[in-house]
Amino acid sequence: MRFPVKNREGGKKEKIPRPREEKKLALTVIAVCVVALAVLAALNLIDFDALYARMFAPKPLSDSTGRTIEFAKPNYSENIFEDAEYMAQNRYLRYTEGPLSTLITDENYAQYGDAVVLLHNYLESIIAGDADSLPGYFTDDYKKKNTLPEKFTMQKIYDAEIEFRSRNVINKGEPDQITRFEYIVRYKIMDNNGTFRRDVGSDAAVPEIFEVLLYDSTDEILINSITKVSRVAG
Repeated sequence: MRFPVKNREGGKKEKIPRPREEKKLALTVIAVCVVALAVLAALNLIDFDALYARMFAPKPLSDSTGRTIEFAKPNYSENIFEDAEYMAQNRYLRYTEGPLSTLITDENYAQYGDAVVLLHNYLESIIAGDADSLPGYFTDDYKKKNTLPEKFTMQKIYDAEIEFRSRNVINKGEPDQITRFEYIVRYKIMDNNGTFRRDVGSDAAVPEIFEVLLYDSTDEILINSITKVSRVAG
């Protein structure tokens, strides 16, 4: 019977790697590093925005009249503020309440109420192609019932209008009192590519009714619903 060789501390003698095994291990590590660098270099050469645009380019749809909506080709790297034709459009916001209609050119949206500020900021996020900011504009109830776009291009919005429709109070006098607003929001999209709205073609305005809730106890104000309409009376 053979007994294991013990070291001075009385334990089993540790196996010492041979030079050949150390060299083999080093070569393996180097090979893995070279492969990893090659993969990273290959990934850097891929235009993911272009790939995304090809994979998720919206297909033609039909609107409520049966006409086919043709979408422009998405370009995720485009800076729409460099498009001279778009910059020449009316990019001011119009606010309408009853018979009075005002083109807001001084950016003083606050004088028309917090709901108008919210809706203006929402439109600005759409123009900027800022999908990450959208969840912050909506109530939890809206987000449970609707899927917000995770990504879309900058949108060439122009001829935008916010029209006051109604105001009422829910749970009046209670700690959870809510002021409820309704606004009709209209705007056109130049070269609409369908990455944000697929219910409207380029340079056409299909209005939407926004329900906005102001939680009086916290002053938090959020969009609770958006109803797409093809025609609004009045």
